[in-house]
Amino acid sequence: LLLLIVIVYMLLFEVLIFFILAIYVNVNDRAYQILQEHNVNPWFWAIFQTVSAFNNCGLSLFEDNLISFQEDRFILLFLTILIVTGNTIYPIILRAFIYLLSKLPVSIRYKKAFRRLLYKSKHYYK
Repeated sequence: LLLLIVIVYMLLFEVLIFFILAIYVNVNDRAYQILQEHNVNPWFWAIFQTVSAFNNCGLSLFEDNLISFQEDRFILLFLTILIVTGNTIYPIILRAFIYLLSKLPVSIRYKKAFRRLLYKSKHYYK
């Protein structure tokens, strides 16, 4: 159950922000022009940056990293959200996600599992 919750957590953030970034760089003229100057497909750039930011890799497709986008607050905001949710506040958001799932009307079996994950979580991360 924990594995499924973690996979959903990761996919939720990565897929959602991937589509937001991909649509934005295709619609925003300045961002699209920067990608065309570097000869990079906007969809590929969006998936690469999303995975790189969520996993806190620090990789980019450009030699100047994200300096080309230093004035683009939208891109920097969403990449910052990915960096923080993928690493720093992962445990907090994961516990909140499990808590919300425990409040859903599900079977007693799942409620017990959610309760166990909330109150004995260190047992699962040994």
